[in-house]
Amino acid sequence: MKKTPLAERFWTKVNKSGPDDCWLWIRTKSGGYGYVWGDDGKMKIACRVAWQLTYGDIPIGMSVLHTCDNPPCVNPAHLFLGTQLDNMRDAKTKGRIKNSPRYGEDSHLARLTACDVRNIRSECAKGDVSQTALAKFFAVSEAAISLIKSGENWAHLSE
Repeated sequence: MKKTPLAERFWTKVNKSGPDDCWLWIRTKSGGYGYVWGDDGKMKIACRVAWQLTYGDIPIGMSVLHTCDNPPCVNPAHLFLGTQLDNMRDAKTKGRIKNSPRYGEDSHLARLTACDVRNIRSECAKGDVSQTALAKFFAVSEAAISLIKSGENWAHLSE
């Protein structure tokens, strides 16, 4: 028995009347993304297959990204190519990264404020107070003071 080619099977598993012109994959999903068996017997991500069927091969190292941010969408007009770094930047810009790195006061581990760090840097520059004394005053380690002084910690904080 001959198997129907992927190109013929694929679009029958798509609902083209989704919200915001999204074409929604209606079959197997994981993490919101659609999956389909390829002609080679391997599972394929549906949006990648939609891209390949419409535009051709995906260059090595490239990801298929969504302009609509709707994981089951396979509308080729909503897809674009980018690197994994592009994908992460896109996700961060659109607020989809829940555990994005937090710096300075925004970090749940922060023991100092931006004002504290500016004061530490100012005192270190003057040279009137030792790093040991600053560490005790701000209740942090001497290493923390040293890293602040060198700019390795709180590097995002402009002078």
